[in-house]
Amino acid sequence: VAGQAEAPKLGRAEMIQLMRQQLDERGESLHIASKVLPVDVDGIEAEWVIAPNARPERRLLYIHGGGYVMGSPRSHRLITSRMSEVSSAAVLVIDHRLMPENSRMAGIEDCRRAYMWLLEHGSDDTSKLETLIVAGDSSGGNLALTTIAWARDSNLRPADAVVVFSPQTDATLASPSLVENIETDVMQGNSFGPVVKAPRVFSLGFSFLMHQINPSDPIVSPLLGDLSNLPPTLIQVSTAEMFLDDAVRYVNKANAHGSEAVLQTWPFMMHVWQA
Repeated sequence: VAGQAEAPKLGRAEMIQLMRQQLDERGESLHIASKVLPVDVDGIEAEWVIAPNARPERRLLYIHGGGYVMGSPRSHRLITSRMSEVSSAAVLVIDHRLMPENSRMAGIEDCRRAYMWLLEHGSDDTSKLETLIVAGDSSGGNLALTTIAWARDSNLRPADAVVVFSPQTDATLASPSLVENIETDVMQGNSFGPVVKAPRVFSLGFSFLMHQINPSDPIVSPLLGDLSNLPPTLIQVSTAEMFLDDAVRYVNKANAHGSEAVLQTWPFMMHVWQA
């Protein structure tokens, strides 16, 4: 329109902040049956999401996704409320530190602290832990899987079950579906597709620059670590998304290492459609 000023172009940091705000506003606008209680988890901001049927002795640690750079307990309230309902558990959702303001390791450390905290604290002050579940989606699924491996190696009480949706399990970007499903992944195809289609030296370089950790290190690539003696794990993924083979390869290797892992797939669905 003649005479109309152009909208200012946003820098990368401003764009990330805007996307975070929009995700949170969408999550907060949705009606949920659960009550939400803020809580301090050893210095980490978090919230309890508690459905009417939830029991405090049943606890679920939910680690939200968002590509390691966005998302919060507020953005994921619809899925965490539903998780509380179906598991009859009080769900703890942490506001773990995000990149690029923080290192990738900072978010990993927050998940570990939350796991240890949840072993001793419930949504009330009296109930003892009976059932522990760890769950997450996308990047949060990655964090959930690295957290349970760390808990095993630290000789902590293991989770009774793990549930992850569309997790990234291999930061080396070696899964065939990352390229094969670019056209059918309506959420990640345009944004992540150019990265995985680039020559391998560039895609690996991108992964290293993003995480500042060797992409083959199990701390960011749980698929490449020891998958023995892990809790029973359920992974759900769409056959149309780029992370399909990250899920398939993880489940196959976990079962080969003697852990119980189950894969459920849905056709024609978008990345983390559960949310």
